[in-house]
Amino acid sequence: MTKEHYETFPDELTVREVKVDGQILVTTMLDHRKVRQAELSKLYGQHWNVELDLRNIKTTLGMDVLSCQTPQMNEKEMWVHLLAYNLIRRLMTQAALDAGVQRAALLRRATR
Repeated sequence: MTKEHYETFPDELTVREVKVDGQILVTTMLDHRKVRQAELSKLYGQHWNVELDLRNIKTTLGMDVLSCQTPQMNEKEMWVHLLAYNLIRRLMTQAALDAGVQRAALLRRATR
């Protein structure tokens, strides 16, 4: 983010606190008529699952610590990791097909 871009943001944010299942969610979605408590709870659950999935992908691909010094190079490093992951998965799939392993068995293993 450039300094100019950063300076366009407000000095203060107004937030809404909502207690859901013993947890306090904080959001900038202020209108309780447009975004109800149940919707926030659902969004939080989805967000949590996305965070867990991203953490799993980063750990699996060895991306938990990126070594580049700039955001642009970190983005390139992430793309290289994802490319390598997809190439390896493609090789694994091809090897299984060559060995006669059925597609259903592959799908069962992939969803575990």
